[in-house]
Amino acid sequence: CNISPKKSLTGIPPENIPENLQRHFLRGMIDGDGWLSKYKTKKYDKYYWKMGLCGNINYITRFRDFVQSNINYSVKICPQGTIYTLTYTKKDLLLKLVKLLYENCSIFLDRKKEKADLFIKDLS
Repeated sequence: CNISPKKSLTGIPPENIPENLQRHFLRGMIDGDGWLSKYKTKKYDKYYWKMGLCGNINYITRFRDFVQSNINYSVKICPQGTIYTLTYTKKDLLLKLVKLLYENCSIFLDRKKEKADLFIKDLS
């Protein structure tokens, strides 16, 4: 049945996902436990986009490694209590990541896809 207590803290991502489906699996991670947001800095009065994900170290590491190997963009994994987070903010590389995850796909969380489309339009 694969049900265990605190599974979100100890779960291990499947290893047997075919290469051509990896981005779809990872898009599901963003749809479920991630964010894509536009924010305004107080210091510079400018708008920026960012994408992030939270989860256990196994899933966060899987996501980071996929991004690093596909678009050569690595970020630091940050502990936040019992979970971990990573955040992408560099505009040109973030645009590549959003396109990799959300372009030419048919299964997604509507509100995340809408933000991804807005992001791509805003920065292209």
